[in-house]
Amino acid sequence: MEQGFYSMDGTSKRNLAVLMYVLVSLGGIVVDIIVPSLPSIQVALASNEALTQWAFSAAILGFGIGQIVAGFVVDAFGRKIPMLMGCIVLIFALFLSAIAPNIDILIGLRLLQGLAVSFVAVGGRAAIKDLFDGEEYLRAVNWITISFALGLTLSPFIGGYIDAHFGWSMVFYALTVWVAIGAGLLLFMFTDTHRRTRFSAHFVTRSFSEIVGNVTFRRVALICGILYSILPAFNTVAPFLIQTTLGHSPIFYGHIALLLGASWLVGNIANRFFFKVPAEKKFAFQC
Repeated sequence: MEQGFYSMDGTSKRNLAVLMYVLVSLGGIVVDIIVPSLPSIQVALASNEALTQWAFSAAILGFGIGQIVAGFVVDAFGRKIPMLMGCIVLIFALFLSAIAPNIDILIGLRLLQGLAVSFVAVGGRAAIKDLFDGEEYLRAVNWITISFALGLTLSPFIGGYIDAHFGWSMVFYALTVWVAIGAGLLLFMFTDTHRRTRFSAHFVTRSFSEIVGNVTFRRVALICGILYSILPAFNTVAPFLIQTTLGHSPIFYGHIALLLGASWLVGNIANRFFFKVPAEKKFAFQC
């Protein structure tokens, strides 16, 4: 726990933790909220299905790549500044997406959104590490997972309603306002006390090599990646199948996404009851 947080009372610490959970959830929200709108985007921008799917995939790609760099940045430059910069870039990228003239520009903006939100999400997780330690931190990590799962669960559901009643552009406008509110709260509520580390290319390269060179990490990352890929694979194909082929509305798809996300959320909540079970046993049970 960072020294500066010891002086915070319990209520202030909980309020700050809640804010970080909300900001971390933006990772799932930014990626998933436009999924029910993909068929509408295809029609509006006169694109094809394969290219339009990249409006979803590009955000995932940016979010994944960004997290590799963001961890080193928030350690070297503190939590608050990278998170605020990520919010600012994200706000502009979301606003420009609402008025994108063609699918190619939208895909580029979605990649930028994924990169920007990665700094917000990684900074939020790092701030939670500064706030808590020991058993409290383990519980906080689970709340991080739950908040991210909530973002994935609710965003397509809400996005479907917005698209059906106001059009796909309003999805981006609404998210722009939401991120702006989060950025304002971050600016005024969060005082960064993190002790910054020296940023160097050698340290980044060495750390990355150690991570990638760890056999256990590679195995777990591969297995988790394969299992998680079920969700984005579904979200890439399902909107066109359910809405275009079967003729259902974005709201109908949003309900399906809500059911799928709720299943994942229940699993994350259930995980809170298995803190004391060794990871090896939980992993063997899941497989």
